[in-house]
Amino acid sequence: MSCGARALLSHRAAAALWQITVRRIREVELTLVGRDTSSRPGIRIYCVRSLHRADRRRRSGMWVTSPARTLLDLGSLLSERAFEQAVAEARARRLVSMSELHAVLARAPRRHGAAARASC
Repeated sequence: MSCGARALLSHRAAAALWQITVRRIREVELTLVGRDTSSRPGIRIYCVRSLHRADRRRRSGMWVTSPARTLLDLGSLLSERAFEQAVAEARARRLVSMSELHAVLARAPRRHGAAARASC
C-alpha cells in the first residue's frame, strides 16, 4: 500500500474485501496507526492512535480491519438500516459473531457511532 506498513484497508473498502455489501465506494479508505497529515488523491485516511491486535487481519495479501472493526467503522458512515443489513450479512456469512461485535465495541466505547450501534 502506498501509505506504508501502518496502514490497513478499512471502512467501505474493507467491507468490499470482506464481501459485505456496502453502496457508494468512492475512494479507498485506509486506517493509519499514528499521525499522517499528507493527503493522497483517491485515498481517504482515518488516523488512530492505536489499533488492537484483534482488529487487524490479513486478507488477499493486504492488511485489513477485522470484520467486527469494519462494522464498527461503518457504524458512523451508514444509515441505521444499511448498518443493520451489513451486520446481518456479516453474521449470515459467519464473518463475525455477537461476542466479537461486543468486544470491538468495548474496546472503543467513545468512538463516534459506537454508542448508537451498541445494540447490534
